[in-house]
Formats: sequence, C-alpha cells, structure tokens
Amino acid sequence: MRPLRYVLPLVGAAALAFCSPAQAAPSVLGPSGDLLTPTNRFLPARSLNGGFHILLDVDKLDDEDIRIFKANYGVMDRLEAGFTVFDVGGGTFSGKEVTVNAKYLLLTEAQHGVAVSVGVFDLTDELDLDPGIYIYVSKDITSLLGRKIESGAPGSLEVGAGVGGGIYNGFFANGRLHLTKNLDVFAEFLDDAEAIADGATVNVGARLYIGRNLTIDSGLFDLDNFGVGLTFTTAPHTKE
Repeated sequence: MRPLRYVLPLVGAAALAFCSPAQAAPSVLGPSGDLLTPTNRFLPARSLNGGFHILLDVDKLDDEDIRIFKANYGVMDRLEAGFTVFDVGGGTFSGKEVTVNAKYLLLTEAQHGVAVSVGVFDLTDELDLDPGIYIYVSKDITSLLGRKIESGAPGSLEVGAGVGGGIYNGFFANGRLHLTKNLDVFAEFLDDAEAIADGATVNVGARLYIGRNLTIDSGLFDLDNFGVGLTFTTAPHTKE
C-alpha cells in the first residue's frame, strides 16, 4: 500500500520527537475507540474532542472515498455522547448522513478485574443498518504474560471483545499494544462490518499522540483500504 511508505515513517519519527500521555480519541465511526471498534477509554467529564477521517477507495462503496467528521462530549467520566457526519459518494449509503452515538462505562477494571461498557452507534438508524447497540468487555493482560508493567504504560497490552447489532452486526474483538507513551498499535476483527466490507473483516492501525491534545491515526481496513485521521481533544485523558 503506497501511502504507508510515507505515513508510517512520519509516525515513527514523530513518536521519537514527542512524549505525552494518551487520551481518549474517537474511532473512525465516532465514539472513543480504535478504528471501527469501541474501547473502554472515555473522555473526561466536560471535555470535548473532534476529528476527521478519510477512507480511500472503499470496495463495498463502489471504490468511493468516505469522509467522516465527528465530535464527542464527556457528559461525565463514565459517559460520553456525540455525533458523526458521513460524506459518501455511493455504495451502501450516499450523500451526507448524521448519526447520534453514546456509550457508558458499567464496570471499571480497577474495581472488577475487567472493564465493561455499553453503547449505541447511530441511535436513530440514519444509515439504515439498524442502531448499533453493543456491549464490550476489555482487560489489560500484561500481567498474565508474566510482565510487571502498569496498565496503559509502554509495553502493556489490552484486549477486548463485544457483540452488537447494526454496523457491528455480531461479534467483534480488538487489542492494542502501547509501544510508547505516545504511540499505540492495534488490530481488530469484526464478524461482519456492515458498511465497510462483506463478511469478516480484519483492520490494523496505529495512533500517535502529539502533545497533550492532538492525535493522528492511520490504518488498513479489511487489510486493503487505507485510511488516515486527525483528532483534537480539549483535555488530556487519565486512563482507567
């Protein structure tokens, strides 16, 4: 994939130049997460983030690009809500659509051993895929691998899995490795990512945290379609 020749070296160079704690960044779909899947990171109360992603030549959308704008607000430390604007030229959905999204952290890993959240993507079914209601469970498994590293610290590994309807359409799972304080890499599996590809989908990507507020994402969707995004957050995030 030709764009990776330029994006990944830039990510690596910037990671050496900047050092900052990770904050909750929106996924491509909008809610805080990796690429398409949610995580159990949340915006702090009364903070905002906004971002833009573009996915290039998406197969299921007749090789159209998808331009996605999103914004979220931390209603409280365990509840965030937001909206996403999709601008697509054809395929599963065309034109501009606005979705309403929210997620809530039911259990924290610090108190219960695992973190559990519930959420909804596209509450009003603007994409005609049914509301994406889901439940998601995650855990830092670094200690299970025999390594004594604090959760969220460089070298730590988180994994999670969930099930949902709508755009998630079944089972999904993800994992992220914190390479440095400001660089994460992640992979995710979706049993059927409705709007992006037919059938099972595997996505891989990286997220660079620049300063205390800016993030840059890059990824391969269905290991084929390249995407990149930029996000700004009004306040740093303290990890669960």
